[in-house]
Amino acid sequence: MALKMGEHPQVVRRQFWQMEDQHGRTWGGEFDMRVQPNPGCVSAGLYPDHWRAPLMPPPQYQRIEWQAHRKGGPRMVIDYQRWIDEQARAVENWENGLHKLGHVRQGDAYNPERPSPALLAEMGSKPRPVEPIRAAQAGDPWVLGLKQPNGAAYPMPDWAIPYFGARVKDPLAFMRGKAEGKAVTAASPPASRQRLSNWQQFVKDHSDQKIGLKELSRRYRKQKTA
Repeated sequence: MALKMGEHPQVVRRQFWQMEDQHGRTWGGEFDMRVQPNPGCVSAGLYPDHWRAPLMPPPQYQRIEWQAHRKGGPRMVIDYQRWIDEQARAVENWENGLHKLGHVRQGDAYNPERPSPALLAEMGSKPRPVEPIRAAQAGDPWVLGLKQPNGAAYPMPDWAIPYFGARVKDPLAFMRGKAEGKAVTAASPPASRQRLSNWQQFVKDHSDQKIGLKELSRRYRKQKTA
């Protein structure tokens, strides 16, 4: 006997679910509905639902909160603290390994401030720095891929240049270019895109102070919770 619509094993076993993270961004993924009361994600982590950002959290730092009483269903929470701790440890281990290798290969001639290209090639790629992760934790809209009220992307902030290179194009410029005949870059945003987020304004207000991004993030979170 033929199965009715909705009774097919794949329909019963798997369903596509959407949920928001702590920043209001929508994620999607297939869940195995046979795992109850909390269905399990079938793929390796959730993926962005029609948005993108310069920094994306790996699956191991994505956590789903199943709260039946919460409106809107489950929520995906990014475990920033574990991500920062493990990334900082990876960077520290890489730097310690580089220094050890430098002393073995070059002895007293090794300069930790200017390691040779040969040493860097032997060590391999350095893990990505933690500063962009801290900025995402603090709510920086550019690194999170958020949009302004008018739907335009936020311009690339000055703090991001050392970590992401020169100013990049608006993530949606390739779509606007087809309709308008030209791409809009973050280096020269129109006046309507000059509005700063709370985090960007906080960074701007403290730009004259000689403090790093980590301390800025700590002060910003303290101000938000005050």
